[in-house]
Amino acid sequence: MSPPQSQPAHAADRQDATIEAPPPWQQQPQHWPPVPRSPLQRPIPADHTPLPPPPPLPPAPPAPPAPARPAVAPARPEDSLALALRGSVINRIVRTNTEHARLAIENLRTADALSAHALVLFSTDRLTYPFRLSTATRLDTQEENGEDLIEMLIGVGSYAMARIAAAAAAGTRWDPRIPNLDGGDGVVTTGETLTPVHTYIGLGVSTLDRPEASWRQIRDSVNRSDALHLPGQAYLYLRDGTAAHINRTAMVGRYAGLSTALTNYDIAHCDHHVARSGKLMLDPDGEPTRLWRHLTDLHNMLATA
Repeated sequence: MSPPQSQPAHAADRQDATIEAPPPWQQQPQHWPPVPRSPLQRPIPADHTPLPPPPPLPPAPPAPPAPARPAVAPARPEDSLALALRGSVINRIVRTNTEHARLAIENLRTADALSAHALVLFSTDRLTYPFRLSTATRLDTQEENGEDLIEMLIGVGSYAMARIAAAAAAGTRWDPRIPNLDGGDGVVTTGETLTPVHTYIGLGVSTLDRPEASWRQIRDSVNRSDALHLPGQAYLYLRDGTAAHINRTAMVGRYAGLSTALTNYDIAHCDHHVARSGKLMLDPDGEPTRLWRHLTDLHNMLATA
């Protein structure tokens, strides 16, 4: 019997080389060196002096002031007026103010002496192009209208409110643009041609008062030869929120042709210098001035007629 043959050494080495490492869960845990502490985890020495506390935070800034109350309610998109129409209305009220001054001089110191203030209503036919603008004017005598512009607006507003209520009770509609002559009961004394498609779009006031002096203060120092030298002012408010303050210069002299219109909206095709101001209707406190408040109130009332 022959002795068992031993396997070659290289075969045993090959078998040992194929032995796999134990799975991870059977391996002995390895001991890693400890992680050094961070400075924030180290013990505080006994002689450590703490840092002073941080300074207090500055007080919170005050809340921004509430936005100023708008002078008027925002206009609806369907109420928007063409820029050229706004310019035409300004041109028209400047001509009205010029005619107002001429008539006031002609009737100066007579029984028919005119008031310093006139009311103007504007209507337009928007179905045609170019649009047809129509005006209706209230020009009272000095005795009928008094001297105060605000009182005139309040008086016209009271009359309009009564006429609107009476028309509603009778089931009819009152039109403020019909002259109150020959049976008419509107708020105006004269008017241009109106058609059924003419729509009321706003109002204005023509005044002979000046920033430096009222008409009552200057009328005794003028005579009939001063008609072309007499300046004036006008205020305008339209249904899309367009407002304008016009300073009309005299028709002759150094400042002839230099009338200006200060507006809150864009204007086109205006014959006079135009400047814009978003605060036109506001006082220093951001509130509508008394004049603009009464002017817009009267417009809103007439727009409901």
